[in-house]
Amino acid sequence: MRLDVGYVTEPGKTRKDNQDRLAVPPAGLKPVQVARNGFLCLVADGMGGYHGGEQASEIAVARMMREYYAAPRADVAVGLAQAIQAANNDILQAKVGHPEVEKMGTTIAAVVVRGEELYLANVGDSHIYLVRQGEVQRLSQEHTVAADLLQSGVLRQSDLNGHDMRGILSRAVGIQPSAEPYVGPPQKLLPGDRIVLCTDGLSNLVSPTEIASVVMSSRTMQQAARRLTDLANQRGSPDNVTVLALRAGGGVSSTVVLPAVLGGAGLTLVVVVALVITGKPPETTPAPTASMVAVTAGTITPESLIAPTSTSVVSGSVASTREVGGTPVDQPVTPAPTNTGVPRPTFTFTPRPPAPTPSSTPLAAPSITFPPPGFNTFGGLEILWDWEPTLRENWRYDVRFFRAGEATPFYTELRQERRAGIKVDEWAPGEVFITVRVVEVDDEGKFHEVVVSHESEPLRVQVVRSQPEPPTPTPTPSRGN
Repeated sequence: MRLDVGYVTEPGKTRKDNQDRLAVPPAGLKPVQVARNGFLCLVADGMGGYHGGEQASEIAVARMMREYYAAPRADVAVGLAQAIQAANNDILQAKVGHPEVEKMGTTIAAVVVRGEELYLANVGDSHIYLVRQGEVQRLSQEHTVAADLLQSGVLRQSDLNGHDMRGILSRAVGIQPSAEPYVGPPQKLLPGDRIVLCTDGLSNLVSPTEIASVVMSSRTMQQAARRLTDLANQRGSPDNVTVLALRAGGGVSSTVVLPAVLGGAGLTLVVVVALVITGKPPETTPAPTASMVAVTAGTITPESLIAPTSTSVVSGSVASTREVGGTPVDQPVTPAPTNTGVPRPTFTFTPRPPAPTPSSTPLAAPSITFPPPGFNTFGGLEILWDWEPTLRENWRYDVRFFRAGEATPFYTELRQERRAGIKVDEWAPGEVFITVRVVEVDDEGKFHEVVVSHESEPLRVQVVRSQPEPPTPTPTPSRGN
């Protein structure tokens, strides 16, 4: 079975940097390893707004490729889980001694095509879709607070789209000792099936039905990836946009935009390669080229897959389907030693810039309007507040959470809107005090520690381990931002 591959990653219309990454098997990989383990494709979305999001996604895709191809994979699903856990361990290790990136993490969506079987795994809210004869099905699970509340019965399906907590991840790679990936059941691929991997920069703007329509009507998967990215850009694309599309079967393989390593605003490095995966000997074999690999009945011809550098990590200028089943992996996996001939990447973290001196007297404090004082919270907590002035472009609301008797917050959130949805089900039970203030940030949205307003009066809530009856929030009059 032939596999047509195409992909695009871009920063979108409003962001300067691209924290998304995608990857295909590295250039230094021996073709026999592709035949033995299958063809791995993945996308990753570094956690936006945090220092080091781009480092986290790059660490993740690079380590996953090395780990997955380090040994034969009789069980592809286990191999995917181990590769994700190895990436998780690498990100945690990269944080040691770097407090400026302590909150970095990333999503992962990964598929492996081996023969006529499709394997998949994901963590976070990057999605995997299967399009078959024009019908679309999401194979990945969504790991957000809103999706978890839907699963537990707190939210209805009609409440999910546009919910504030849908943008808050409940799982991510590089945050906890165990990545806890969702590993889906194998899918039998049929000729003409399309598979789409994407970050939420696409899925938040383009519906699954639209994705299916575009990939079904596109001549090649590179054209499909380009058209989907353009559609997101036409709708404003406030986030980075990454699309990786595959088609099983069909005629000759299409060209693939394969930037070996891209980074920085405005860069688009393009190296064209063709990738052909076959499960049985083709009736006609295309003329060999230096950049074409064919997997035919377990053998490889021609001899190598060549790209100009040693990694194929791509950055850029750049129904929840729980009923599908699958086995989540709950325990950390000790990574096996790797030696694939692909150099381990190194990363340099940029320290936070020095704090400027405030130039004026702080403004009046915001006022928290919901929840009421003493509110018992379980699972998720929605916070609303009011503030009279208009929020400037370089200002953010700094939402801070304190334990009783402690002067340093144990958790913070920077927000542009006057609300925040917070996942609290892993917090220790007890009293939590919440405050909101306004701070100034730099051009990348990173906290500069310039306090613009006074801090609100602390609001006390109680984190509990049983589900309380949710109160009805009082509507807050709109005052812009």
